[in-house]
Amino acid sequence: MGYLLIGKDTFPVLLLIIFFCSAVDAQDESRLLFPGLLGYSGGIEDEAMLLSPAAIGQVFSGPARRGAIPTLGHPQRVLSLRLGDFSFKRDNLEYVFDNVFFYGIGITRNFSDNFSMRASVDYISDDSLIWNTAGNTSWQHEISTFSFKTTALLHPAAATLGASSSGYLNPYLGLGLEMNLTDFYYNFDDGIRIQSNSDFSVGVHGLAGIEYVFSSEFSLGLEVSYNASEATVERANDINEELDIGGLSILLNLGFHF
Repeated sequence: MGYLLIGKDTFPVLLLIIFFCSAVDAQDESRLLFPGLLGYSGGIEDEAMLLSPAAIGQVFSGPARRGAIPTLGHPQRVLSLRLGDFSFKRDNLEYVFDNVFFYGIGITRNFSDNFSMRASVDYISDDSLIWNTAGNTSWQHEISTFSFKTTALLHPAAATLGASSSGYLNPYLGLGLEMNLTDFYYNFDDGIRIQSNSDFSVGVHGLAGIEYVFSSEFSLGLEVSYNASEATVERANDINEELDIGGLSILLNLGFHF
């Protein structure tokens, strides 16, 4: 290591530096170490004193840089509000029901830089009235589903993309299982024939999304999900039919970190 030699001519400068630095006790109480002078100060009188070049750099270095990029990991826990639009993929259900607005709530737990788990529940409900002008008859259709989902999420480490002092982008992929409780209701021609039943079904889903994680304890993201699940519908004459109640979801996630 190189050293800077300070002799008697530069001693007044050294005194000024020492004057503006508070002293801290060293292991040997007969000597003092001063912040900024991280070198050795000997007890040799009227002789040169050795200072490490690192000490000079610390004394004359500028203030710490502001607006530094945060280096913390992903939020450990996130409570999210889910608002979205769902469209059935089966032709007859898509014909009967328009795009269905749904809402839900989810909790995400981060386990590492690249892996998280999410548990969520969504509620989807819609009704429609179809007229048969030729026979002057009508069908009233109603469907409602509670969907309980568990999803494994893969994502890059925090602050990998778009990092700034305000936050960072977090893209992710997910795959999971779901359990659906679905209610069907059919009313033909104002009560001439009424059919209703409930069914419990298991399904799978895959998703992709991206969110902006703000450093101020919340995040905002967009997600696309596709699921498949079959439920049993009771038809006339005790004939049951398996319907695929899955489809495409586009939803907005508003997350609160805790």
